[in-house]
Amino acid sequence: ESTVDNHKWRLMKKLNVQRTTHLTRLALRAGLIE
Repeated sequence: ESTVDNHKWRLMKKLNVQRTTHLTRLALRAGLIE
């Protein structure tokens, strides 16, 4: 596994998000990505 995958997995677990698309939506709402 890559470091990026590990960080993504930990973040998803911490935020109680099951899908990458949900994580992306949260990042959009928070203004972290455009």
